[in-house]
Amino acid sequence: MIMIENNIELLPDFKVRLLKILDKYRDLGEIVHPNGTMSIGKIPGKQKWFLIHLYAGTDQKRLSVLENKIKLPIPLHLKKFYTLFNGMTLFGAGQFRLWGFPEPARKDMPNYQAASFFIADPKVELGIHNALDDIVFFGGYVGYLFYTKTDIGRVYACKIPDATPIEQWDNIEVMILDVAERLSHWFDENAQPIDPIVNEQPVLFETPSL
Repeated sequence: MIMIENNIELLPDFKVRLLKILDKYRDLGEIVHPNGTMSIGKIPGKQKWFLIHLYAGTDQKRLSVLENKIKLPIPLHLKKFYTLFNGMTLFGAGQFRLWGFPEPARKDMPNYQAASFFIADPKVELGIHNALDDIVFFGGYVGYLFYTKTDIGRVYACKIPDATPIEQWDNIEVMILDVAERLSHWFDENAQPIDPIVNEQPVLFETPSL
């Protein structure tokens, strides 16, 4: 592992491990766009729509703009992630998504903006309560939000509208690998839900674990 910011451990092979989890969907179709964004798992019957989007990383200049927008410093472990991916959607735009620096729409990527936005103040815009001032929200999943704090590397999941954590991970990369692995068991190699009862909304978080 790589040590960064207050002895936080990060994964040097994160991207390789993530792509290994998503590998079974690559036979459905994969596109690497000119800007480096990866679209994986073409959804059968839906032209140009893919199950997974890994948006190309951004740079320090844009991250500084983002910090000014949210009025908080972005933790180093989160900045490291954004140099790899400027947000992502896994298993559909309405499922797991991590926000990124806003980019203009692209005609060759129908749901490009699904992940490429950042909610400046979820406490106001989503009515989140019990959120301390040092919290940085950076994504969500079907009724839940993910956040970190400006001085530590851990990331947390909370159920909207309460910021009280119900699950936590050592850092964002560990969280992404964990959630991607869980979700991959809900969809077959044809990008279809394995259990038609749960359909498109697998339950990831049921009871508080903290």
